Amino acid sequence: MIRFFIASTVHVDDYEQGEGEFVNEWDFDVRGTYDSIESLIAEVSSTCGCGSTDVKDWGLMVDNGTITTNCLVDEDNLEADQRQIEKWKRGEYTLYICDIMVPIQIVTEPRDVTEEDADLMGIQVW
Repeated sequence: MIRFFIASTVHVDDYEQGEGEFVNEWDFDVRGTYDSIESLIAEVSSTCGCGSTDVKDWGLMVDNGTITTNCLVDEDNLEADQRQIEKWKRGEYTLYICDIMVPIQIVTEPRDVTEEDADLMGIQVW
C-alpha cells in the first residue's frame, strides 16, 4: 500500500511579477493501493481539485520520494478556467498559484518489517 500526504501552499500570482503574498495552505492524508504512478497522480489531482493528470507535468524529487506540481486557482481554490486566465493576463482578475507537494511512503504490515529492521533501513512502519 502507498500512503501519501498532500501539502499545498497558495500565493497570489501576478502574470508579470510572478508569485506574491502567501494566502493559505491545506493538506490531506491519503492511503490507497495504486498500480502505477499515473493512477496515484490521478488520485492526487482528483483530491486536490487541480493539477494535471499528465505525468509529464509533475516533477520528481528522487532524494526524498516527493512528486510536485502547481496550478493556477481562483479565490475558491478551484483550477482556473481559460476565461479567468485571459482576464488574469490582462490584469483584470486575481489568480493564485497552488504549489502541490506529495511525499510518498510505502506502507507495510508491521508483521512484515520489525521496528528494529525499519530503524536499520531508515524507514517508518505504519
